[in-house]
Amino acid sequence: MATILNQKELLGWIDIDDETGTRVGSGPITNILSFKATKSMDRAGTFEALIPMSDPQATLLATDYTITCYALVNGEVTEIGGGRITEMEYTPTRQGTALRITGFDLLEELSQRTVQFLSLGTSGTVDHETAIDAIAAYAPAGWTINEDPSPPFDDIIYRFSGESVLQALILMNEYFRTHFKLSSNRTINITNTFTDSGMIAIDAPVIGYAPDPAVCYISKFKFTKEINEIFSRIYPYGGWYNGVFYDWFITLDDSTVGPYTGYTHSRSNNWIQKTDVHTTYGQIDRQVQYPQIKVTFFTGGYSAAIWEDLCNLVYNRAVADLELYGIQGQFYTLELANCNAILEPLESIRVIINRTEGGNQVFDVDATFFILESTIELSEGGIRTTKLEIADIDRYLRTDPFAIAGPSYKNRFFNDQY
Repeated sequence: MATILNQKELLGWIDIDDETGTRVGSGPITNILSFKATKSMDRAGTFEALIPMSDPQATLLATDYTITCYALVNGEVTEIGGGRITEMEYTPTRQGTALRITGFDLLEELSQRTVQFLSLGTSGTVDHETAIDAIAAYAPAGWTINEDPSPPFDDIIYRFSGESVLQALILMNEYFRTHFKLSSNRTINITNTFTDSGMIAIDAPVIGYAPDPAVCYISKFKFTKEINEIFSRIYPYGGWYNGVFYDWFITLDDSTVGPYTGYTHSRSNNWIQKTDVHTTYGQIDRQVQYPQIKVTFFTGGYSAAIWEDLCNLVYNRAVADLELYGIQGQFYTLELANCNAILEPLESIRVIINRTEGGNQVFDVDATFFILESTIELSEGGIRTTKLEIADIDRYLRTDPFAIAGPSYKNRFFNDQY
């Protein structure tokens, strides 16, 4: 549930830490002209602050320093955002010269540490908790990564090859069907659910409508519906196996999971099909390889149990791709007015849009959408959520049919090397 704000109680300030994490200055910056934090699902967000140079602490700011913005929200100290300063710009304002500082949020720190050749499952699969704990061990000191207590898929065998901690978490999302966000200072929460924010965003207030703190107004929006190809059936393969009796890709043939609700399959013909998409669009095929799913020395070599585990991983990975990329998504960018609530990624919001042009109803929307990204602004007017990136599916808008997880299906390269 989103936090509804009592604007009269708000007071913002910024703490400064140097590269070693040591607090800088005699106190926080309390004279903030504006602060904006963009929080994102599954990736680092950003921040921007405008600070008058007349503030005695402003001259202490430097690139590579870390800032954290707090506000008093309904009587409680609340972290609004922050991160490492990457750019500084001096700019004139009505209040005199001000310093504009920008950067990524603290998730960027996880892009600066590598998991090296971390192996997950050296003698069989490991569960989500074990995998995330192993990745978290490579994070800088002070980080907490909270696992999903009930991920949709809970088995993995994987060997990394120099990915950052942040990249490793993103990759694990794809296998476990989870998402994560930076929930507070150096704390990540992983989940597979979106919490109802309790808020409604409407295109325009109804005549005679009484203001409601749980309702905000859409001042501007952009709608995008994907026109990329969709697919209803996937032919998935794992890595190449150089066996004693034959050489071939890992397939579904010896998998034991599925079929899940809403899917059908043929293990012998190596395909999984999404029923509703097939009903609507017919059979549209894609063939894809997951080369990281393979028998290697770190799995302990070949065994019947390991082989079954790998076949099941190929199956579950393919189902995850059908859920995320096998359908068209609808995406909105909403600019909000009078949103007296802090909305965050991994929440949901009801959206109502009715638009008529020339007697034609162009938009008739009344649905619940996932919040992928939110922008929160603090200014002399208080704290507002001013912008949302939302979708009817739990992923970002793609630029090609397989943008987030790799190359497009159509041109997918098959690696037949052990």
